[in-house]
Amino acid sequence: MPGGLQRNKQFRMPMINVDDGCPAWLLDVLFDPQTAGGLLISLAAAEADNLLTAMHRAGLTDAAIVGEVVSGAQHGIHVLCR
Repeated sequence: MPGGLQRNKQFRMPMINVDDGCPAWLLDVLFDPQTAGGLLISLAAAEADNLLTAMHRAGLTDAAIVGEVVSGAQHGIHVLCR
């Protein structure tokens, strides 16, 4: 495990609410410094479906909508596992 993973996790965990059903390995992926950059794209909700369709047509079949920004959250980030 890269040392940056633990530093990232220590710094951000107080800002994150994680559902009970989320496996520990998922958090390791979210905090892994080797995956930083290019992992997520943020844009207006109204544009998300169009971008996703364009990415799929371009061959990026694993591209997916994985979250949304909402107001009134108790924590800055809420990680849901389904």
